[in-house]
Amino acid sequence: MNHSLSWDTDDYNFDNNAILNLLIYFSKNYKSFVWDSSSSYFINKFLKSQQTDETANLFEDLYNENDSIALNTFIKLSQSDVKRVNELSAERERNFLSRANYSLPTFPFRFLSQLSQLTSYYKQNNIDFQGTKDLHIHIEKLSSELSFRERREYENYLIDYLALQDLIPLEYWSLIYEKRPELSESVSRILDIYYTKNWNKILNDENQLTLYLKKSLLYSKVGINGNLNYYLFKFTENGNEVIKLLDKIKSNDPDIILQIEKAKKICLEHFDYPIKTKKTFEGNFNSQQVDLKTESERLRLTAKDDFEREILKLFSKIGYSQIPEAFQVLENLNFNEKNYRNKYSLFERDFGFFMIKNWKDKTVRDEFLSVYKSHTEKELYRYYLDLAGIDYKNQNGNIDYDKVYEILKFNIVTPFTGSSELENEVGAVIKLLELDQKTALGYPDKLCNSAGMYICPPSDRAWEWRKYLKEKKLLKEEHSRIVSFNYGYYVDKVLMYRRMNEEQNQ
Repeated sequence: MNHSLSWDTDDYNFDNNAILNLLIYFSKNYKSFVWDSSSSYFINKFLKSQQTDETANLFEDLYNENDSIALNTFIKLSQSDVKRVNELSAERERNFLSRANYSLPTFPFRFLSQLSQLTSYYKQNNIDFQGTKDLHIHIEKLSSELSFRERREYENYLIDYLALQDLIPLEYWSLIYEKRPELSESVSRILDIYYTKNWNKILNDENQLTLYLKKSLLYSKVGINGNLNYYLFKFTENGNEVIKLLDKIKSNDPDIILQIEKAKKICLEHFDYPIKTKKTFEGNFNSQQVDLKTESERLRLTAKDDFEREILKLFSKIGYSQIPEAFQVLENLNFNEKNYRNKYSLFERDFGFFMIKNWKDKTVRDEFLSVYKSHTEKELYRYYLDLAGIDYKNQNGNIDYDKVYEILKFNIVTPFTGSSELENEVGAVIKLLELDQKTALGYPDKLCNSAGMYICPPSDRAWEWRKYLKEKKLLKEEHSRIVSFNYGYYVDKVLMYRRMNEEQNQ
């Protein structure tokens, strides 16, 4: 037995052992229960209730059905006594059947454990983690529904506008509002670029550097995917000069001492573009000429188990020249809306048409086809990059390779908390580079053959194109050697696959 009782036997909170324990308990103790007419329930006079403290009472409100009550309680607990919050969080974390209000972060008790430590550190060092009224206005705007162009312009504005001290509350509230994906995505890109641009300022300010090290550990302990795990990677190949700055830090905080040693090791690690030798796989291969009408009809008659999946696999094979035909055939194919499959998803994922979201709208499709037919392939990608407000050109209207290098570095974004790589405009920029330089660097002619895959970002190509631009001396400016969070994500993923392969081979 697991020594727990269950007072609720519905399907949502069902545990046979706990229910059996409850039955055994009552079978042995039922004589001690007597009816209390004033309360209208049985009581056991031998059971004495223990007085709970305020923090324990607050934990109960995390289960409140009212989102506002639950979230405000979560915020209060994130700023409460570290020891008590950790004790109660560990207790609730063990009880996996206990589910808090959905508006709270995905792993509320893990978050509380780290956030309470973080806010305690902030209070001890007189650091503002609440933020100004203006900052909260920015957070709300980033959480709202914005067009791609509006969001990118606003992110770029904040990168230039924010001060270093604004990043602390920006990170804090992004963790509190973890269930706001738009906020998490924007904040991740803002932080990545901001830290890179201001890295020397952080390194040469002992308080800022110490704070960065402290955050790097607590964020990585939250136990959720996202760029919050990759703060230390910014030290990659920083060298001995930065090690000297790290050695100057005098702290008794074990977290900071630990991170100093880790950062010093990373300072000596060599950076190289993490390019894979294998360039084709199940999700990315050269396009084929397909008789879409005939094959679709054949699948309609033969693919009885999963017609929609087979259709997506079929259409994922086509190349750029068959796009009009694909629209025509898909028009007459019905997908079950309950299966959440979008028959037009390949146009965004396989070709990099990032700006267009509502492909199900015939007006949108007709407008795209009009642009497609009146533009060359190169012109089409330029058209949509311009429409999105992407700054990729020089004053003469030609591709600015320095601007493109920065796009490739920072704009495939993993959210601050989350695991999906967002391709954004990077796929379209890569296609433009391929057409401009008349090479795909050995990769297939399409960005992806998605076939309904969850994600299919062109990360490998982005790394290789950055290396290409540098080696071909197409860059005119000096670019920061400080790596992006995406480098940490990529290295982490490569190491994970390597460990999995080693375990399988043992």
